[in-house]
Amino acid sequence: NLADIERYHGKFVTVLPRTWKEDKVFRKDLEDGEEVRWRKIHEEMEPDREFRTIWSTTSGPEETPQGYRIIWYRDSTKKALDAAAREERLKKTEEELRALIPKLNRGALKQRGAIKQKVQTILKKNRCEGLIDFSVVSTEKVSLTRLRRGRPRKGDPLREVRTKIFHVEWKRNKAAIKARSRTDGVFPLVTNLSPQEASKVRVFLIYKDQALVERRHRVMKSELSVAPVYVKKPKRVQGILHATFLALVVYSLIERELRKNMERMGKEEIPILPESRSSKSPTTSRILEIFRDVSWYEFKRGEEHLVFPLKLTKLQKEVLGLLGMDQKNYI
Repeated sequence: NLADIERYHGKFVTVLPRTWKEDKVFRKDLEDGEEVRWRKIHEEMEPDREFRTIWSTTSGPEETPQGYRIIWYRDSTKKALDAAAREERLKKTEEELRALIPKLNRGALKQRGAIKQKVQTILKKNRCEGLIDFSVVSTEKVSLTRLRRGRPRKGDPLREVRTKIFHVEWKRNKAAIKARSRTDGVFPLVTNLSPQEASKVRVFLIYKDQALVERRHRVMKSELSVAPVYVKKPKRVQGILHATFLALVVYSLIERELRKNMERMGKEEIPILPESRSSKSPTTSRILEIFRDVSWYEFKRGEEHLVFPLKLTKLQKEVLGLLGMDQKNYI
């Protein structure tokens, strides 16, 4: 996919997949304690009034086999999130292991191998392999059983029966957790933008704005109601994609035009939400919603042509003005 983008002279910035060798090698070096020098390149204020700091390093692979540029970052916000997520996974794993104990020594969990496989499945599901050490221990339970059927009598012959009772013991591997924590907040971006075209800070800011692009994709399934269409010819697929793209552009431009004019005219908010609540960032869906009851009626009776003029509300007129549209179109 990246090669196709470049072949058509496109530019890309994306996260290097965890499955690539370059990512695995550098993370392994960090976990092994290899010294890496990080340099602060960017700092910004988060909405929750906390500073977000971005570091970068020249250590680690700098290019992919295809020659694409790799930039390594460490994000203070992501570092905290990674640590919290790992702690949550560890707690969940321990809860599942505690819930497993009453199920041992019955059904399919009577053998050591089956119990061990079940624990490994729990660790793998929660991505805690290597972070929690476990062992399946056994104790021997001795019981006596009578060899003669019927009502027990004094002097009946007895037989000693020995049964293995399995139990799972586990503990956190503090050394492995500490090693894994050295990769918290670390992520690589791969791009075909050269250092002259975009600095490390610029590449990060481009990647950060990716969320704005992805946010538009949800509009296709919600407001635009784009449904799957099964066609065979590539030209028809391209046509559908082109129409969808144009719809997204128009959707975005309506919002942009309204918000820009609000800023230019000094309007901080308009009462466009239900129950006349105000919004500082009106969306296209709400803009279209307030015009849902606008209808045009006209009919001819012989040579007579009757037209019922529209009556726009104060809010509708205000929105049309902010969009730069002439109200005469509705007369």
